[in-house]
Amino acid sequence: MKIKVKISYLSLCYLVTGLLFYLNTVVKAIAISHTSIKSSPQINKINLYNIPIYDVEALIPSDRTTVDLMQIVPPIRLVELSQKFKIALQKKSDSEWLSSLIKNTSAGQPLPYDSRLGVSKTEYQEFLSLSHKLIMKKIGTSMLQIKREGNKYVFLGNNSLSDLAGITLDLDRNLLETPYGTTVEILEVVADAERQRLTGAWSGFMWKLEQFDRHTNSNIKIQFSLGRMTHNGRGILHYGITRISGRAVAKSTLLILQYDLVSFH
Repeated sequence: MKIKVKISYLSLCYLVTGLLFYLNTVVKAIAISHTSIKSSPQINKINLYNIPIYDVEALIPSDRTTVDLMQIVPPIRLVELSQKFKIALQKKSDSEWLSSLIKNTSAGQPLPYDSRLGVSKTEYQEFLSLSHKLIMKKIGTSMLQIKREGNKYVFLGNNSLSDLAGITLDLDRNLLETPYGTTVEILEVVADAERQRLTGAWSGFMWKLEQFDRHTNSNIKIQFSLGRMTHNGRGILHYGITRISGRAVAKSTLLILQYDLVSFH
C-alpha cells in the first residue's frame, strides 16, 4: 500500500515535530495537534465547573479587535529536506518497515536513522538540528468580530478568519461549541519559556475535542486555546483542526492569532 504524505508550508512544523518526536502513525507526522507538539506547554487538567468566569473572560478578544495573523515558518533548507521525505514515502509500496520503526521508538525520541527515509545520515542530522529553528512570523492582520450573548461568546467568521465561524464559548458551562461537536475537556496551560519557545511563553486554557465522525467516516481532533503572553501581556488564540480518514489527513487547519487584551465591549 502506498503511503501518501501531504506536506504544506503551514503544516511543515507538524511533520518535523510529529515525524521525529511523536510519530506512531504516518498520519501523526502531519496532523495538527497544538502549536508545536515538541514545544507544547505544561498542561494541567482542571474541573470543568471550577474556573471563575472572569479568568477566561479576561483572555477573550474584544469585539472588532484587530488581530495579528501568525504563521509558523521553517528554514528553507528544512523545506528541501522535507520534500525528500515526501518523495521517498510516496515511492514506498511497503509501509511495514516504517510501522516497525515507529513502534520500536520510544515516545518523545527521534526515529533512528534509516536510509529508506530518503535522506543521507548527514542530512538526517541536519534535519534534526533545523527542526529546532522554526519561528513564528506575523503575516498580516484582520478584524475579529465576536458577539456576546450573556456569558456566551459567539465568534463570527469573516475575511481570513472564516475557520472561527460557528465557534461559541459558553462560560457558564466552560464548554466550547464547534460545528464538529462540543468539547468535553478543558485544560489549564502553564507558561513555560523553554517548552513554548515557538510561540513564546503563555498561560491560559485549552478546550479539546476528539471524536469519530460517522458521516465522513473520519476522526476529528480539535484544540482551541486562549492565553496571555508572558513577555508582553498580549493575548494569543490558537485553533487547530485535524480530520483523519484512514491513514491520510483529509483536512487540517491551523489558526494562530495575537492581539491586545482589553475589556470586552
